[in-house]
Amino acid sequence: MPKTTFRIDDREYPPSWCDRCKHLQRDLGLYCAAFPPVKGSTGIPREFLFRGIKHDRPYAGDHGIRFEPVEEGK
Repeated sequence: MPKTTFRIDDREYPPSWCDRCKHLQRDLGLYCAAFPPVKGSTGIPREFLFRGIKHDRPYAGDHGIRFEPVEEGK
């Protein structure tokens, strides 16, 4: 699991694989292509955001999209 926290919109989040995934969309706050936001929530399941679980296996509602590392230099 990643060892550093990450920041989005001046908010700090615990270590997460999401921060290293190419599907995380920072320009929209905390949005993921696998789990589109729903009213009042990011849509990303808490176990991925806050419990350090890597989304590399099928998960209900993930639209077939799973963790893929951000390409170096991007």
